[in-house]
Amino acid sequence: MAPEIPTDFTGSTATMQDLGRNQWQNPQFNETMPAKSVVRGCDSTCKAKIRAPALAVTACTTHVIPVNYSDAVPLRQYAFGEIAPPLDQNAFLIALSLTQDQSEKLNLVTGYATTSDCAGTFNYTACTLESAIGEYDISVTNNAATLDSPANPTIIALANDTQINSTYDPIIQSYRSTLGGILAYHLDSWSSQVVLNQVRGQISGTTYAQRVYDQYVLETSGDCPSFADPMYDSIASIKKLMVYAGALAAREHISWLEPRMDPNLVDAINSTITGYLVGDQNVFHADYRFFIAAVLVELVCIALVVPTYWGWWKLGRPVSFSPLEIAKAFEAPMLAERNSNSCGRDIANRLGKTRVQYGSRVTDASSARPAKMKLAFATPRAVEHPQNDVRFDE
Repeated sequence: MAPEIPTDFTGSTATMQDLGRNQWQNPQFNETMPAKSVVRGCDSTCKAKIRAPALAVTACTTHVIPVNYSDAVPLRQYAFGEIAPPLDQNAFLIALSLTQDQSEKLNLVTGYATTSDCAGTFNYTACTLESAIGEYDISVTNNAATLDSPANPTIIALANDTQINSTYDPIIQSYRSTLGGILAYHLDSWSSQVVLNQVRGQISGTTYAQRVYDQYVLETSGDCPSFADPMYDSIASIKKLMVYAGALAAREHISWLEPRMDPNLVDAINSTITGYLVGDQNVFHADYRFFIAAVLVELVCIALVVPTYWGWWKLGRPVSFSPLEIAKAFEAPMLAERNSNSCGRDIANRLGKTRVQYGSRVTDASSARPAKMKLAFATPRAVEHPQNDVRFDE
């Protein structure tokens, strides 16, 4: 990808003021970048930033004027030599032009009407666009790079590639231009105008570029439709076209590019871009050495525990090895009321909600002998919190 468009690369002008032709014919222009790339280490979707040709908006003004398309047009409406209709007769407008003052620049004017019963406002914006170097966010999926936000790149610097070529080229019979091809393609794809005026009591309209009209018209009922603002989409289209031109320039031979680009940018045409992976990524993997060691430890533990249960079938009845069942077998006092043949599940259903507490309790208390103390589990009412200097006899 060429960071800037080489000087005089995209097209030409028939004279120093008039548009000529663009260099490419019918490019496959869509969201996917035309640059060929090699992507490594991206199994799903990756994000990265690239530097490519862009347009910097260096000046922009917005105006709102009242309109009433029902008003009759005065007979003497046009000034001498004027070829365009008056501004307040426009209902929709996309116009791009190339200026050649000290360097080439693009001027974009977009406008749209918002009306009710043919009366309302016409909102128009005029912007100056200069060639620049931009940093774009891209997504890479299946080795295809897509611009995430072509209308809003980060502008790194203005490009030094739009010097006016005043040398007439007899081969192409015109003057070579850096931005002339950008203008030519945009005019073919986006240039549009809708003019409304009253003639003999009826609203008549003139529409240029029906495709663009259909895309932005909001309301077609009545004689005076309203439109959406085409400014954002129009600028986005021009900037994507700049990226397209940068990709085409990168295919040129380095000897042709060197005199037409800044020296420090030529080496950046064939460069490596580091991105980052987006999505869920498994960052853990099994180390089979530790896995085998863990399995061996588990097997040793099982081998040590199994002998303690070996011979359970000799007990004479099915057992579950439940702690409650084992405690009952050892005649735990709290389980004394349950039948000695109760299984663990029966004991749990009967005493599962019984609250117990560990503490000191009195045993063998009678008037003939002094009370004895021991530590044990019992109901909360039967035990006390152990105290210092208390002797436990059992």
